[in-house]
Amino acid sequence: MDPGKEIQINAKGYCITSTKSSPSSSVLYVYDGIRNKDLQEFLEFVDEREYHGMEVQTAVWTLVDNDSLDQIVGYNEGERRDLVEWLSERTGLPVPPPPAVDDYDRNYNAPITKRGIRGSFSYDFPFPVNIRIAMFNDQHVVVRELMEEEQMSPGLHEFPFAFDASMFPPAEYHFKLIADGEVVVDRVLDMRRN
Repeated sequence: MDPGKEIQINAKGYCITSTKSSPSSSVLYVYDGIRNKDLQEFLEFVDEREYHGMEVQTAVWTLVDNDSLDQIVGYNEGERRDLVEWLSERTGLPVPPPPAVDDYDRNYNAPITKRGIRGSFSYDFPFPVNIRIAMFNDQHVVVRELMEEEQMSPGLHEFPFAFDASMFPPAEYHFKLIADGEVVVDRVLDMRRN
């Protein structure tokens, strides 16, 4: 690239402030390097393993906020465990016990026990894709991953999802179908209404 020349790229990234809202799509970023060396090493590890789910996002928040490793959650238990063990080796924090089968907060495969809300997305993909369905709050911060499927075959697919509404405060939530890191469907549910 020539000096002074501008280029525009789509970049994948992770939020480093778990309590703030996400920026809008019109925000312009200027890359100035990674100043947090621990975070840089972690992201290199994640990139090498090709991890991209909720497990990584919650691990980033855990690393940046210096939280306990039991805050790392997600749909893929193998990836979650791998991230916890990697961070434990580098931080000296103890490895927490795995989440219980019925621990809805930490085990994203736990059954819904109180107030279940179900939905589905239908989509026709012309090529194999990795699919995630995630739930975001009204500030567009992910609050729960609801479904994960790697390498879906091309064609029309129905993607069911469900969540326990009793675990979330009444608010507006976005349910996003994400294919290979790109949001392809975004639906809103206002849980403030009865």
